Amino acid sequence: MGDPEANRVVLYRRDTRGGWARTREILPPAGSAAEQVGVGFGYAVALNNDTLVIGAYIRSTHRRPNNTFEVEESGSIYFASFLSGEIGSLQEVLIPETDIVAGYAVSFLSDKIAFAVRPKVALGNTWLERLLIADSTGKITKQREAPDELDSNFELIMDRANGALLIGVSSTSSRGMAYLITVDGKFDKISFEETGLSPFSRRGPFAITDSLMAIGRWRAFNSSDTVLLWHSVEKGWSYIDSVHLSGPLDTNGSQVLISNRNEGAGAMPSFPPTPLSEPDHLLVRVDANQVAVESEIKWHRGGKYSKFTNGLIDSDDLILSAKGQVVQIPMASLTGSHVIKNCL
Repeated sequence: MGDPEANRVVLYRRDTRGGWARTREILPPAGSAAEQVGVGFGYAVALNNDTLVIGAYIRSTHRRPNNTFEVEESGSIYFASFLSGEIGSLQEVLIPETDIVAGYAVSFLSDKIAFAVRPKVALGNTWLERLLIADSTGKITKQREAPDELDSNFELIMDRANGALLIGVSSTSSRGMAYLITVDGKFDKISFEETGLSPFSRRGPFAITDSLMAIGRWRAFNSSDTVLLWHSVEKGWSYIDSVHLSGPLDTNGSQVLISNRNEGAGAMPSFPPTPLSEPDHLLVRVDANQVAVESEIKWHRGGKYSKFTNGLIDSDDLILSAKGQVVQIPMASLTGSHVIKNCL
């Protein structure tokens, strides 16, 4: 678990009762930028069998004498072996270019380290992001530019399944779309019959399993939703339906957990504000023909509006968080409308 505000990555191991026990912390290397500044280490993390990758991303804002602001960004990628529960020494991926920013998005493409980079200075109004691939020694072996049809602002959001990497391109352009990239470097565009507004807006979350893809769409004026697609051998990826909630996503098999983005959770504020009647989490099951809502989950908060909800599907349980509170709920105990009794 990345904790960039505390400049650390925290490791947990499943205990004999099926829960999670905290085991240790990983701190930034001595002398690194994150260690000197005190924040940013653990901004992005990814774990793939025997390799742990950690992104350190630092963003600072300085006021100029003319009362304008200057934003400075920097970042690094670190990796370590992860064998029998033991972490090896951290090594840094050597990025030969000095005018790019990394550390904000990391993943894997099969057993290769994958991460996004962008220029420190925008070219006009466009951020030209690239995907870099590094081998087990940390040497960069491949890079992929953005597809030519993307000519507007965008940022890469990555998730993976079965050796392919989902590149979620979140864009203010109506050309926003998603791609799957395979080990051989082939790009497969994911398209579907659109149901109204432009496919994606900035900061929409993405998640994928072998058969299920969830794509969040965050917009102003409270019109956010999550698009759900299903994969079959005959049709490939096809649109099934959408649900009226968008935020952090986690997928497992045919299930997707959507946590309410809420105000201040990274998206543009909606107007009017997201109504209190909306759930904090939505557990949905998808198949080739329909989307079924299994549970609408709310935190009991005495009428107060909780922020920063998140969650993941952990085998037969849900692990949910809001405002620093974390609960583990067996999915077998969930009802159609479930209230978490812990008062925030």
